[in-house]
Amino acid sequence: MPKPTLGSIAPQDFLRRAIPIASREGGIATFASMLNRYYNPAYGKDFNKWLTPGQYEVLKSPMPKGAGAQLERTLSTPAGIQELVRQAQELGGVTDFRSTKYLQKTGGLHKYSDNLIPVLEQGRRVFVNPSEQKAKKLPIDYSENTFFNETPRGPTTPWWQRLGPSSAVPEERPPGSSNTPSFATGVKKELANLLASSLLDKTMETQNFTGLNILSPELIASVI
Repeated sequence: MPKPTLGSIAPQDFLRRAIPIASREGGIATFASMLNRYYNPAYGKDFNKWLTPGQYEVLKSPMPKGAGAQLERTLSTPAGIQELVRQAQELGGVTDFRSTKYLQKTGGLHKYSDNLIPVLEQGRRVFVNPSEQKAKKLPIDYSENTFFNETPRGPTTPWWQRLGPSSAVPEERPPGSSNTPSFATGVKKELANLLASSLLDKTMETQNFTGLNILSPELIASVI
């Protein structure tokens, strides 16, 4: 049976445009939110109508040569696909995002109970609501966006199911605690290197190290 690829869920012309945008706006989760738009009736598969500078800030300036190359390499591996599936499952079909740093600065990060905030838990990026982030004092990952539905929308078709199950294995948690899965036991070591490299690339692009949590491949790999 052939392994699932991005080409099985979206056409190449969409992928060629979306991946560079996602890499400059955030990372894997941002790309997942773009696929959510593609599979949501409020946006739809005529992506030329919403892949615009009015929706994505980075399109207001020329795209640097090679933008998205690291993210594309990550998503071309089985481990990268598994990570995309895992983060898409956590986002649950939401289509909108804002810079986590911006929301923190303007007081909007914890204002809305349905915000999905990127945090680091056991060396892995997961998405939790504001109350859980505060209760568990989880460190915020400012290298990725915070996600939500800006207005009520119809359900997103769960495209990630076509890529197969996530390799994440839930750990036992006490009643009432978060259902966020623990770090996947089956994700390959190569993903640790790719994720760390991606975060470093983004840091170097922005020239802004304040508040960023840079993970070394060794740190990420230590919890696989």
